[in-house]
Amino acid sequence: MPPAMNQIRLDGPGQWGKLVGGTSNGGGLVSVYELDFGNGWKIITHVSWATQGPSRN
Repeated sequence: MPPAMNQIRLDGPGQWGKLVGGTSNGGGLVSVYELDFGNGWKIITHVSWATQGPSRN
């Protein structure tokens, strides 16, 4: 395993790598990111985005 894989932080989209796919359907928005370290080493991040519903005032 490349040493950088032990040091990565996945706090936000800037650290997730390249957007490689996703869908938008009745269930919400899903994105798939790929961070490639070379030689077949990759981290795939699946994100289910939450949306804010109507306020209950």
